[in-house]
Amino acid sequence: LISDETKYHLLDKYNKTICCYPKDKAVIELILEQAAITPERIAIEEKERKLTYEQLVKKISQFAQYLIEQGVSQNDIVCLVMTNSIESVVAILAIMRIGAAYCPIDISYPPNRIEYILKTTEARIIVSNIEKIHRKYKNVLLFNDVINFSYTVGVFSNSYNPEDTLYL
Repeated sequence: LISDETKYHLLDKYNKTICCYPKDKAVIELILEQAAITPERIAIEEKERKLTYEQLVKKISQFAQYLIEQGVSQNDIVCLVMTNSIESVVAILAIMRIGAAYCPIDISYPPNRIEYILKTTEARIIVSNIEKIHRKYKNVLLFNDVINFSYTVGVFSNSYNPEDTLYL
């Protein structure tokens, strides 16, 4: 058991993470701004793997460009069937970067539920880092196959609108 003082420090004092975020900016815009300010700081970490803001933004932009080349555009829906990982964060942020929306699908869902989600979302593409998804469904982009992408990054529209599909 812990003392009341220790409990206070752990739950109240050290856990004060309330912060105000600008309501007129998208999450991706905040990440891009932070990357411009602190490019060498760690942005994301998973076990021993780390990406700086600069590395994260580069991967986001490259994967966003790849999605554009695959026909994904603003207000399209992209389904994600991914394990929790740095790659899943990169995929989500890349989708947001081009103004598309993502629909996460849990691999543990029954096949008929996954089929229903894919049909009702009319997703342009499925992004996955799970090999068996690639074999089972069509229009699957296996993230691991393009993880070391070296696509030339184009210019992205930075107009994020609260009416975009992403925010519905």
